[in-house]
Amino acid sequence: MIPLSGKVPEAISWIPRDGIGGGVSGRFSIPTTYVVYKGRVPGVYDNWEDCRRQVHRFSGNSHKGYPARVEAEGRYARYLAGEMRDMRRNWMKTMAFVMMLIVTMVMFYVIVV
Repeated sequence: MIPLSGKVPEAISWIPRDGIGGGVSGRFSIPTTYVVYKGRVPGVYDNWEDCRRQVHRFSGNSHKGYPARVEAEGRYARYLAGEMRDMRRNWMKTMAFVMMLIVTMVMFYVIVV
């Protein structure tokens, strides 16, 4: 509850940050840039309405606000790099399985014929 004087109590005005992002240390920063990690069109957005359009009613959406565009772009770039690494690993696992299947089929053919 805000006092009748209209002043915000000191305990409320100094909300601790989660340790992520720029801005004044120890103060709450309002996000000005948003990253959509999973949504209709993933990317970096400069206002909440554009971000909301990408995630609203999208099952499994993932988004986060950042106080600076530079930080948002850096986080999104790291996310994309991780996604590419995971795709390469999955492709390598798939190819290893296919190669083992081919070798097994060849060995079975040689033994039976």
